[in-house]
Amino acid sequence: MGLKLLYVGRFFGIIAVSTSKTSFAFTLLRLIVKPWQRFLIIFIVVSLNIIMWLCAAFLFLQCSPVEKAWLLETPGTCWNNRITIGYSIFAGVYSALMDFILALLPWFLVWRLQMKRREKLGVALAMSLGVL
Repeated sequence: MGLKLLYVGRFFGIIAVSTSKTSFAFTLLRLIVKPWQRFLIIFIVVSLNIIMWLCAAFLFLQCSPVEKAWLLETPGTCWNNRITIGYSIFAGVYSALMDFILALLPWFLVWRLQMKRREKLGVALAMSLGVL
């Protein structure tokens, strides 16, 4: 039962990663006016959600029947571990890269505002905390 709940928890954890980045990206989308930045954010949202939802779906698609993933004695077949591990590593690296890009975009936005330099720095740092 514990392994089954672990799989369900991993599914929601993976989806939470993409949802939080999507939420922040939509916030940036409302603030940014340059077309190339808007395109970049839309590309990030679409590609990140596709990659992460596939990663989450693979948890339940990798074995037939699904129970085979957490009940090893269940008769059935599973994909080669290299496939799921390789894709999961790719998804994690891609997610981290998008974190860095989403953390840098506020600097372009904030630095041109008419604010004191100290305030700009504070706002940009606060908006870039997602990288941590």
